[in-house]
Amino acid sequence: MKIIAAILLSLSVPVFAQTPAPAPPPAAKPETGPNLKAQLAKTPLASVIIPEIVFDKATVEDALAALTNLVETQTKGSVKLQWIDKAFDRKKWTPTVTITAKGFSAGKLMSEILEQTGLEARLDEHAIVLSPKTRIVERRVIPAEKTEAPKLNSGSVDRDQFKDPLKRK
Repeated sequence: MKIIAAILLSLSVPVFAQTPAPAPPPAAKPETGPNLKAQLAKTPLASVIIPEIVFDKATVEDALAALTNLVETQTKGSVKLQWIDKAFDRKKWTPTVTITAKGFSAGKLMSEILEQTGLEARLDEHAIVLSPKTRIVERRVIPAEKTEAPKLNSGSVDRDQFKDPLKRK
């Protein structure tokens, strides 16, 4: 039995003595290209001309998808708009868009879509962030004028005028 244990032990020593194989290099990240802010710095939406667009009571979802496709087509893929919805669901947002335009810039069309739907946009590093428009209400404190409190008259004439008219005399 000791001989078998010694043989097994001698066979396993070279296995334990070997150094482990080096770990494979980390997978390379796919090339994503420039972020949206950089894309729009090179090609602003004001310079992208959309030949023709017609929306008749389109939803926000449909209008933004169409605008995204048109911008990508007109820029030959150099500008790919990405949208982030904040504090609302685009599919359930009820306002509709009605636009018929020829030869307008993509920036102007985007502004019109946002105006008709009550949304506002902010450009982040990688996307355009949409949120419902907030209404700013100005609060002012107006000082009260100094006035004297009205004086009460406790005469009998005042008490008589509040008698119950339905009460018999």
